[in-house]
Amino acid sequence: MLNSSYLKELMMEHGMSLGQLSVRTGISKSQLSRILSGERGIGAKTIKGLKKAFPKADFEVLFILQ
Repeated sequence: MLNSSYLKELMMEHGMSLGQLSVRTGISKSQLSRILSGERGIGAKTIKGLKKAFPKADFEVLFILQ
């Protein structure tokens, strides 16, 4: 599960819009929007894209294990 609050915080810290995150991750803006709102879960492509966009992020905080 994604910690959307932490992802939004990372985006703000990097001055990154949803469109810019889309370009960096290779995930469409609409899909990212659904992920951030909790309407859609995450998969391997999302995890890989976020690791690429935020290589120094604390992934134990970004991804919540249930």
